Amino acid sequence: MSIYAAKLSTVGALVLALAPLACGSPAPARMILGAGESGGATTTTTGTAATSTAGDAASVGTTTGDDSSGTSAASVASTGGGPALDVGVPDLGESGTICNSKLDVVFAVARMYFFHDEVYPPIADALPAMIAALDEAFAAYDLHVLVVDGSDRWGSKSCSIDQCSLTDGCLPISEPNYPCDVVHEFEELPECESAGGAGVIFPAGKLATNAPCDFVGDRRFFTREEPDFAATFLCAATTGTTGSFDGIGWDIAQAVSDKLNLPGGCNEGFLREDAHLLIVSFTAGGGGGPYNPLSWSGVVLDAKGGEQGAVSVISYVNEVYVPGYCAEPHRGSAMYEFAKYFDNHHLIGVCAEDLVEPFVDAVDEVAAYCDAPR
Repeated sequence: MSIYAAKLSTVGALVLALAPLACGSPAPARMILGAGESGGATTTTTGTAATSTAGDAASVGTTTGDDSSGTSAASVASTGGGPALDVGVPDLGESGTICNSKLDVVFAVARMYFFHDEVYPPIADALPAMIAALDEAFAAYDLHVLVVDGSDRWGSKSCSIDQCSLTDGCLPISEPNYPCDVVHEFEELPECESAGGAGVIFPAGKLATNAPCDFVGDRRFFTREEPDFAATFLCAATTGTTGSFDGIGWDIAQAVSDKLNLPGGCNEGFLREDAHLLIVSFTAGGGGGPYNPLSWSGVVLDAKGGEQGAVSVISYVNEVYVPGYCAEPHRGSAMYEFAKYFDNHHLIGVCAEDLVEPFVDAVDEVAAYCDAPR
């Protein structure tokens, strides 16, 4: 029996018994917006912030919802346009709103092929320092951490039984460590392994962990119960680059939805009513999925009782000019718009030369907002 098979034997009773609504069903009716709302992303209006010249890898900076644009989800919905990008001094507003020494973290790292050569390796290199910063800033907090990857399937579709060697790994993606034993052992994986928004417990693919993370408690999220919190975090967050679909925004909304968090759901027990919700996302593409950014933000806010002060967002998006893939900025990306619908948000360039420092600054802002002891 493989390591993964052993893990599944302990959680199989849960994941195999889930009804379609628990993990992989279409979005609930409340996600569908009113008349005139399209299924695609809303249009983003470019602000007055200057764009760096070619080769400039400086961060796009930090923005918050309390800015000169004065936009909100409601105002964007009424005008049909997206909020403008502007760089200002972070101001998260009145501190202490729904924190209670508890933090639920949705850590979303898009698993897409275009991350491979240019975008993903710097993110992977920065993850240990980011994890350490988050751990330190909320050292006294009760943490729930759930990782999503925006993909619509486990592993790589290129790694079929015929293409997956038990000795040489998956040849089509040149990944010698790919878990081909899982491919050979299971004709069909449990539903939660490919359900949008279900927490990642076994990252598989090019540059991924390619091993089960074995969370304490056999959940799809992990807590400070882990013997090595940082190592467990890194295991789950090293999602790799062989996804076939970038649905990060949809995954985030699904991750906190009732259908995944209520009893019997893939993420049962993750989201707590009295905890602050921190969303961290990384994508160099659109970061899309079904419906649109306003819909996703609505699901997130609904999950937190409509309380803007209960949510903070740190979103890495393609906002700067650098050679190669990042030569074209994506100011109209779905994740750019998604972040702007929250009062407490930070936008950071995913192609920036330094990914860690702006993350540390953003996390410190959230910690200060929550009055987290240091």
